[in-house]
Amino acid sequence: MRRLAAYLIAAVVCVVSLRVPADAGQCFRDAKATFGTCKSGCKSDLLDAKAGCLNVTPGCFLACVDGKDECINDAEQPLTTCIDACNVPLDQARTDCKNQCGCGAPNNRCGFNPCYVSCIDPAQATAFTCRDGCKDTFKLDLQAQANLAACKTGFKACLGACPTPTP
Repeated sequence: MRRLAAYLIAAVVCVVSLRVPADAGQCFRDAKATFGTCKSGCKSDLLDAKAGCLNVTPGCFLACVDGKDECINDAEQPLTTCIDACNVPLDQARTDCKNQCGCGAPNNRCGFNPCYVSCIDPAQATAFTCRDGCKDTFKLDLQAQANLAACKTGFKACLGACPTPTP
């Protein structure tokens, strides 16, 4: 029981000592920008390291990765189109429910509005079922799966044609 009391006192002290300065919003935005820059640099370093692990030049490796990504995007286009079609009625339902329930303003968010939640639930369930059907159809489409496999094979062939880095 004494431990619980000690934890509660420590928690209260921590909460009271956490005072957010007036310029915290700008500080958070600056921190997020710094993180984005750092993340981008780290991703570049990771790709260069992967090229090194495969003993190929980074430029060729990146070209192969770009080619694979483009190939996969093309192969998955029917899936993307199907999912986008599922989202159109949901987007319309969001607009209709916001208008019907009178929410959506900064001081009247819809997420906790009971009217909005009950209004949007059926549309969300329908959209989920539709997207799930799209994924199932895509997984069972032998041609689409063959196209994805060809992307992976093409990537490996591309890497095989890459020159090794010069020391």
